[in-house]
Amino acid sequence: MCRHRQFSGPVLPSVTYHLFGPELKRVCLEDNSQVTDNLLEQLASSKCQLTYLKISSCKSVTDRGLEILLKSQHALVGLWLNNFGPAISMNGLMSVQAPQLSSVNLKHCDGLVDVVLGKLAQACCGIKKLSVTNCVKLTSLGIEAVAASLQGQLNLSLTELLVLQDTLLLF
Repeated sequence: MCRHRQFSGPVLPSVTYHLFGPELKRVCLEDNSQVTDNLLEQLASSKCQLTYLKISSCKSVTDRGLEILLKSQHALVGLWLNNFGPAISMNGLMSVQAPQLSSVNLKHCDGLVDVVLGKLAQACCGIKKLSVTNCVKLTSLGIEAVAASLQGQLNLSLTELLVLQDTLLLF
């Protein structure tokens, strides 16, 4: 479903109905306006337990769709949510309960705030790699809370975060 826009609106649900099922483990939805909250809800209702999920540049997805899907995924190891504008608060991340989650990439999630990132770090304390590149609403307080929750070896990418303070270097 990456960059594939050839399905008409009425046909897409019947195609995904046959693709989505309990055996599905990896999904990449990228740069596709046909990916909507309804599609994410259908994916969640398929009873799949994804180990890897990437949703990037899907402009028709909202917080509602992300929350519905993410709260049903307890086997996630890798999570990539990229290129969501400021209208998407990323509150769905607060519903993630995936103890094996080790890699999270949230590049260009303009609506991501400290509280949401902190809740994710508390719920998924196995995160070893975290990228919050160009998440413009994050502050040093949020990054410090994440570092405190995810003690141990953490590969943290903070590129293009402009509001960081010197005290963050102490972590």
